[in-house]
Amino acid sequence: MFTDTIDYLRDTGEDIKDIYVQEGWYNELDKTFLATLGMSVPEMKPGNYPIPDCGPATKYFGPNTFVCELYIEHSEGTIRTLTQSQVPLLMSTSRRMCTRGYYTGEAFAEGDLKRLLGAMDKTYKAMRFPYFDEDPNVFEGMDVLAPVPEEEDD
Repeated sequence: MFTDTIDYLRDTGEDIKDIYVQEGWYNELDKTFLATLGMSVPEMKPGNYPIPDCGPATKYFGPNTFVCELYIEHSEGTIRTLTQSQVPLLMSTSRRMCTRGYYTGEAFAEGDLKRLLGAMDKTYKAMRFPYFDEDPNVFEGMDVLAPVPEEEDD
């Protein structure tokens, strides 16, 4: 899905210069394979979870960045970083995984995390991935987030 999205963006004329992927468990074979796909892997300590922010790739976040973070273990720092990053396109599971129990549907965000998720909702408009009867778990919990449009003065 990630590479399909990159291909789609390129097909629509987007000039994609750099692709960074990170995971605390990538080994040398993984890094070599990802390099064949044109992807760079920022150095990261193995098994560094939960990541206190969004890891070393955060330094590449900016107004022209597409961030895809799916099913990572979130902390208050990751939500804060994603909300403050001002990236224009974000594929994320953070809202769904932090606002309700993944399997039970029970709310569990409290305190600062709840406040940060509220800030994320004010910053980004979330659109859920479609539900597929054939294999409903493939995209379960994923959102596409884009900045909330500013209201225009009439």
